[in-house]
Amino acid sequence: MTTTRQMLRALLFITALSWCQSMLLSSARSFSPAPSAARTLSPRMSDPKFGTDPRAMLPDPPVMPYWKPGFVTGLRSTGELIGAIEATKTDGTFLAVKFWRDGCKACGATVEAFEQAARDHPKGRFHLINFGECKDLCRGIGLKVVPTGHLYASGELVDAMALGPSKWSDFAAKVEEVAKS
Repeated sequence: MTTTRQMLRALLFITALSWCQSMLLSSARSFSPAPSAARTLSPRMSDPKFGTDPRAMLPDPPVMPYWKPGFVTGLRSTGELIGAIEATKTDGTFLAVKFWRDGCKACGATVEAFEQAARDHPKGRFHLINFGECKDLCRGIGLKVVPTGHLYASGELVDAMALGPSKWSDFAAKVEEVAKS
């Protein structure tokens, strides 16, 4: 008899918890960013095929992603990306994100350079986002080209650019510039 009563209590608890979670998610989804959250792009970043700042388009709750200085780690959700961007406001780091796709030769050609940049700049957060695994995120920010790099500092999108082998030197120079500031 007590096991049945315990099972009913557990079921009631799980139902209540599920309802609370769905209410939280629905209120987070209906959140609309303040006008200050709309980001303006510099002329260099005005090309929409490289994507935009995800906070202006996808208001998911921030989640602090795993990060280890000097290493490249992966992000799997909009919340993790937003959490990483928001962290640059408070901890004095910058964020470099590489959007890539499986089977893309240009994406694979810059892997070692991206990892070396992470080792050279331990105060920077270096993350990868796989287009195939995060299509909703990538499409939501308007990303049309891979590999693409986004660079954030102090919570703001500094640059969004192509990140293939021929463009790597431009991205590396921008990383150096942001790391020094």
